Amino acid sequence: MLMRGGTKRDETRPTDGAIVARTAEMLGKPLLPWQRYVADVAGEIDPATGTYYYDRVVLSTPRQCGKSTLIDTEDTRNALLGPDRKIYYLAQTGKDSNEQFRKLIKSVVRSPLAALIDGNPRMSNGSTALPLVNGSTLRPGSMTESSGHGFQGDFINLDEVWALSALQAKQILDGFIPTTTTRMRATGVRPQLWITSTEGTAESEYYNALLDRCRAGDIPKRWAFFDWGLDPAKDSEDLDAVASAHPGCGYLFDRRQLKDFRTGSRNPGA
Repeated sequence: MLMRGGTKRDETRPTDGAIVARTAEMLGKPLLPWQRYVADVAGEIDPATGTYYYDRVVLSTPRQCGKSTLIDTEDTRNALLGPDRKIYYLAQTGKDSNEQFRKLIKSVVRSPLAALIDGNPRMSNGSTALPLVNGSTLRPGSMTESSGHGFQGDFINLDEVWALSALQAKQILDGFIPTTTTRMRATGVRPQLWITSTEGTAESEYYNALLDRCRAGDIPKRWAFFDWGLDPAKDSEDLDAVASAHPGCGYLFDRRQLKDFRTGSRNPGA
């Protein structure tokens, strides 16, 4: 398992990564080694506060590596941290977010965690939600300019941000980041914003700038950065090199399938 770059595990801090891993097992999708590493680092606890050390997680992955499984597990684990927590999964469109969120609902319903659902999950477009008996609610949404205005979030995931312009990203972040500042005081748990995506195109204005910044080492103290994929110095046509750098190879697919994936990878919207 080779990470291209990013935040290293600080062994002096405890972590709730094991609880995330147990949550994944209950959902029927045990964490892969790379997923467990991210969970361990992102879940580090600040001894000075007793809550999460990191308030922002930036995750770059190739396709076909299990990013969605990790996000679903982190969403679920965070909702179980205490009463009345507010969890949001935001994708490019409402259709994208609803489709992914319904997969999460099905996983929870089929798992031992089903006993924690309050009534029935809401599945209709525009009001999809998973309410829990502790008062916490998980909801999907779209990454529009107004998505962040008017709600408070304890765990917010912006997924596939490669499609955002710099202006769109600024409007979204400016909309909801101020609302998270009161949540740590109210709940005792540091809110986390996860920015996750596969790499996009030359037009991926916001995400390319974010990756350039993090890869250059300009990572704020409370950010965790994970960069999985092929070293740019390596030949992308060398499938052996690609296989060794891909965190899902050997777990979710084998080396022989890489040739087929290559065509799809040239279309970030695929």
